[in-house]
Amino acid sequence: MMPFFPRDQFRLDEIQVIADGAPFSGTDQNARSPSLLKLPRPSHPITLGSMHPPAAGRKEREIMDFLHGRVFDPILQSPVASEKLKQGVRYTIMRMEQRDAEGMVQYYWSAIIGTERSIGFAALMRREGFGRFEEALEEFRVRFDNDFLRQP
Repeated sequence: MMPFFPRDQFRLDEIQVIADGAPFSGTDQNARSPSLLKLPRPSHPITLGSMHPPAAGRKEREIMDFLHGRVFDPILQSPVASEKLKQGVRYTIMRMEQRDAEGMVQYYWSAIIGTERSIGFAALMRREGFGRFEEALEEFRVRFDNDFLRQP
């Protein structure tokens, strides 16, 4: 049998689980008891910057590590960032992790160009005083260019 983390090691208000096809928040008073959530102990310590799917390759990890350091982690680790902003960051991470390196770069540029959703999200990031994709643009363009994407 796999060992489990004691439930007091998690802040359930920051964990979202899909239960019966609908989001389940550990703080939802009408939901199942959070004590029923059993998460397997990972084989290595989890940090915000290492939450990549096991199948992610070197290029995908490098892109996500860059974005975690420059954009995502400062928000997720902030005690003053709104829950709406943190939820948006977690959604962005989830969407990016569904892509290969080329798709991640394309997603980044789409956010910079501005979709209806990304324009509002960037404004929220600015209002709350956090760095946005735009602030990381120059370094991202240099590091994750076509030569990078062509590498094995």
